[in-house]
Formats: sequence, structure tokens, C-alpha cells
Amino acid sequence: MENMRNRHTRHNPLQSQSQSQAHNNSSESRTKKHTCVVLILGAIAIFAILPTCLCLYINRCQYQCFNISGFFSTTPHPAPSKKDNGTDPRMNNGTDPPMNIVSDIDELYISEEFLNEYEQMERVFKIYMYPDEGLEMYYQLPRKLTGKHSNEGFFFKNLNESRFLTTVPREAHLKFIPISTYRMQGKRRSYEKMAIVVQKYVQSLVSKYHYCDPNEDHFFVNCHDIGVIAANGVPLLENASQVVCGSWFASEFRPSKDVILPAQKLQPFSPHPNRNSRIHRSEDEAEFDKKLCPCQINPFYTACIAESISDGCIPVVSLSELDLPFKDTLDWTKFSVTVTGNENLLQYTVKDIDNQTFTKLHKNLLKVQKHFTWNTPPVRFDAFHMVMYELWKRI
Repeated sequence: MENMRNRHTRHNPLQSQSQSQAHNNSSESRTKKHTCVVLILGAIAIFAILPTCLCLYINRCQYQCFNISGFFSTTPHPAPSKKDNGTDPRMNNGTDPPMNIVSDIDELYISEEFLNEYEQMERVFKIYMYPDEGLEMYYQLPRKLTGKHSNEGFFFKNLNESRFLTTVPREAHLKFIPISTYRMQGKRRSYEKMAIVVQKYVQSLVSKYHYCDPNEDHFFVNCHDIGVIAANGVPLLENASQVVCGSWFASEFRPSKDVILPAQKLQPFSPHPNRNSRIHRSEDEAEFDKKLCPCQINPFYTACIAESISDGCIPVVSLSELDLPFKDTLDWTKFSVTVTGNENLLQYTVKDIDNQTFTKLHKNLLKVQKHFTWNTPPVRFDAFHMVMYELWKRI
């Protein structure tokens, strides 16, 4: 019996080798599993961190940073709501770095929520632009961005340079009818004939595109009589918001729906008898020319305002005039001499304003200059973005 027990307990080399090999295989298997787990966790970590790194880099380059899920989605995003307070990642529609506005200029804006509303507009505002097929043959190209109504040309160029445009109609808050009368006026045709061309183009949009509903939100830009004539009797144009160089370029200007397009500065001011100036010492003892620039109400009214602001000359304006740009956004009493009714603007001179008041008006005027400046490409808070903000408020 004891011999049999000894035989059972005797060392078996083959069995030991098999057990050792099994142990080694088990260890290798565990090692491989651990390696796989580490690799998987590492991949997850990289996938989680990479979008953030990309966003940081893209923001540094001042480009738009999208949610990573958007890269893998083939379905269009639903139209963002105007009440969306930040869920849409589409932020910077200009080329400037993030907003840096000091709080002491808040008094220049009528609404205390201007900055918040402006940021929201930049995040979510989207515009769909119809193709301008059929109009190209009537455009005079190239058309330089100079002249009396070059602001219309600036708007078209800026819109195409911005990130407000979308190619998906249902994403858009507004649809843009790209009638550029600024480029049509060079053709040797009567205004009436060019207006008929515009009318036929607009009517073709309604018949060609099912989403072109005359009762929905549309807008167009007009700085010429061609657009005024064309709008008569065309429901799509009559119901649309008008962005115009002056109220006389609208068949019926509606302040709650239409927008005044700030003029582009034509040339530096030349001396004229309406400019009143005297030398004045500012707080830092530097001398500067103290000036007032009355802007009489006439077809050049908006150009006078643009040039006076650009030149640092305090404009004298009438608050009853419809053609004040950004009238319901900017508090004109903070950076201009304002009158009501039909007073004679030429009667005001610098002698009517004390030094302290003038200094305050002039400082504020310098702060709002950017709102009346056209740039290409557009930059934040410039004339183009302020027009977009005005449209945003009217939705």
C-alpha cells in the first residue's frame, strides 16, 4: 500500500512541464488582457482629449469650433431658436478675437442687454441666400467698393465672407434675396427695364423653390431706384425687410421691420462753413480740434453722418429723422448733438456746448466709430455686424 502511495506521489516530469506551460500561458494571457485594457483606455483618453485640443487650436486661429458629434452626423441640424442662450457652438462670425468691451460704454446702448444679445446673435444667427442665377448678365463687373452707395457692395462681400450663411434653408432665421442694384446701375438700360428684370427673377424664386414663401422672413438690400420700382406689386419684396441706404429707397419705410445701411465714407472732410471748430485742451493737456458737423436732411444725410463720425467730428442730427443708423440700438444723445423736429441744424456752434459736455461727447464718438466702419473681411462690432444685429432683433 505504501509503495502504491509513493508511486502516486512520485514526481512526474511531463505533468510538471505541462503545468508550467499552462501557468506561463495563463500569465501571457493576463498580460495581453492588461495590455488591451491599457490600449483601450488610452484610445478613449486620446479621443476625449483630442477635440478639446483641436478646439483650442482652432479658437487660436479664430476659426469656428464645432461639436465633435457634428463631424459624424449626415443630417442637418435643426434651425436654432433665437431664444437659444448658448447651446449652438457657432460663435465668431468675424475675424476679431473674443469680445473685449469695457463696461463704461454700456451707456452708449439703449438696451442694457446689448452685449448679451449681440453674443447670442453671433452664436446662432443663420441666413440662407438664394442663387442669383439669371442676374449675373446684368451686373457690371468688376465693381469696386467705392462711390456713393458702395455700402451695398460691402454688405454683399461681407455676407459672403462671414459665417452667417447656411446652405440649408430650414436652418435659416432669414432668407436673403440677392438683388444687387449697386452692380446693375452701370448698365445702359432704363431703371424701368432693370426693375422688370428684378421682378422676373424674384417671381422665379417663388416658382422654383418650394421653401420660398412670400409670407416667411425674407430681406433684401436696396440703394437704388431700381429696387424701389421693382418692389411695387411683388408680394415677396413687399413683405420682406428692406436694408436700405436711406428711407427714400424703400417704397414704405417701416422702422420696426426695415434697417438703414450706414454709408461708407467717401472722402476726408474738406473745410466748409458749417464746420465750427476751436482749439481745446483735453484732460491730458493735448490739443485737438473741437468740431461740430451739422448734417442737413437731404439725399446725402447718411453720408454726412458717416463721414463726420469717421472724421471725429460730432454730428448735429435730428432724432425725428428716420435715417439715423442703429437708431433703436445706439443712444445718439451720448455722442452727438441732437435736436427734435425741423430745427435749423446750422444754428448750433461749439459755443453752445460747454467744454465738459463736448469732451464727453467726443470720447463717446470715438468709441462708436467702429460701428460705422466697413471692413473686408468684416470684424466684430463693425457696420456689417451691427446691421446683422439690427436684422436679428427684427425676427
